[in-house]
Amino acid sequence: MQSVKVICNPSSGRQLIQKRIDALCNLLINNGYVVGKFNTEKKDDAMYETIKTVSEG
Repeated sequence: MQSVKVICNPSSGRQLIQKRIDALCNLLINNGYVVGKFNTEKKDDAMYETIKTVSEG
């Protein structure tokens, strides 16, 4: 089983993309993926979460 982690910044831009991200996650789940979603809160959160995820394999 394949897994995917979606990292997003919920407060960036016009915040219209959140519904699309949820739709993307549902599409992936319906196609057999294990999906994790991480919302950033502060500077460098995305970088640290990426490093953590890659090191976990």
